[in-house]
Amino acid sequence: MRSKNVKTLALAVMACAMLTVSAGAENGYVEDPVSYDGSAAVFNYAPYDQYVVYTKVGYVTDIVLRPDEAVQKVAAGNTLQWAVEKDDVAGHAHVYIKPLAASTTNVIINTSRRSYRLLVTAENPNYVQFAVRWNYPVEDEQERQAAMAARTAAMNEANAEIAEARERASRIHRNYKCVKNKNVTEKLIPKSVFDDGSKTYIEITPDNTQNMPVIYYYDDFDKSKLQLANYRLKGNFLEIDRVMNNMKLQFSQKQFLLIERIDENEKVPSAGDIQFNSASSEELSEESLRAGKHQLDTVELRDTKLPTLKERLAEKERARQLEVLRAANGQPEQQGNDTDDALNRLADVLESEGGNEQ
Repeated sequence: MRSKNVKTLALAVMACAMLTVSAGAENGYVEDPVSYDGSAAVFNYAPYDQYVVYTKVGYVTDIVLRPDEAVQKVAAGNTLQWAVEKDDVAGHAHVYIKPLAASTTNVIINTSRRSYRLLVTAENPNYVQFAVRWNYPVEDEQERQAAMAARTAAMNEANAEIAEARERASRIHRNYKCVKNKNVTEKLIPKSVFDDGSKTYIEITPDNTQNMPVIYYYDDFDKSKLQLANYRLKGNFLEIDRVMNNMKLQFSQKQFLLIERIDENEKVPSAGDIQFNSASSEELSEESLRAGKHQLDTVELRDTKLPTLKERLAEKERARQLEVLRAANGQPEQQGNDTDDALNRLADVLESEGGNEQ
C-alpha cells in the first residue's frame, strides 16, 4: 500500500511540475518532449525556444547534439551549483550537465550551426531525464528530400547505364577467331576480343600484369602491310580506336597471335550474286518521285549557271599570261591608263576571249 501511495505521489508531483513549466510554454518554454528514444527525451528544435531539462543531484544528463555541428561555447547562469563538460563521440557533440545542488538555472550551448537554450532544474528529485536530444524538422526535411533526390538520380543514372549497355550490346560484334598462335602461353591469351562498330576491345587476363602486347593490323587490301595500332589500358581492357579485320598481337619477338574478324556483311559477293531491281516497277517509280520531291524541298537551286572546271582553268591561265606580259614590259600589276597601247590591246584581246567563252 505504501509503494502505491509513493507512486501516486510521484506522479502527482511530476504532473504539477509539468503544468507549472508548461504554463510558460506561451513564453517560449518547451517542457514536453515529442517522443522518447530509449532513455532520451526528444524535442523538436526551434531557434528561440527554451527547453526544460529535468536533472537530479548525483546524476549526469547527456545533451546530444546533431552530427553536423561542433560545440563552440557553453554558458551557465549558475556555475557554482552546476558542472558542465563537453565531449565528442564518433562525430556527435555531447554536453554533460551535472547539478551539485537542488537548484534551477539556464544553460546556453552555442555550436557551429545553432544555439540551444536550456532551463535546467534539479528541484524535482522524482523526475530526471538522463539524455536529451532533438529532431530538426527543417533540416530533416531538407535531408530527406536531398536523399530522395540522390536516390532518384542514382536510379536514373543506373537505368541510363542499363539502357546504354543494352543499346551498345546490340552493336557488339564478337565473332573473332585466332588463326595462328606462335608460342603464346595460356596466361597471355586474351579472355575476349570484340568491337562496338567503332572501337575494338581486348580483355587481358588478370595474370598478365606486365607483358602487354604490341598490336598491329593488316591492310585490308595488302595483307603484307602491317600498321601499328595505338591503344589505351582501361582496367583489364585494351581499347583501340578502330575496327580491324585482321590483327597481330605481338608479345615478344617470337610470341604472337594472329586474330581474324569474321563478318558476313563484309563478304565480297561474286558478280553473279549481285542482282538489281528487286522492287516492283511501281515501288521504283514512287521512290524516285519521292526522292526528287525531297531534293526540291531541301536543296537550294541556283538561278545562275556556275562556270565549269575547264572555264575556271582557262580564266586562271589568261590571268597568268596577262601578268607575265605586264612583267616583261616593266609594268606593275596595277598600272591603269599609263600602260602602253600594245599591252592594252593585247590585254583587251585576252579579256574579250574570256568573255566570249563564257
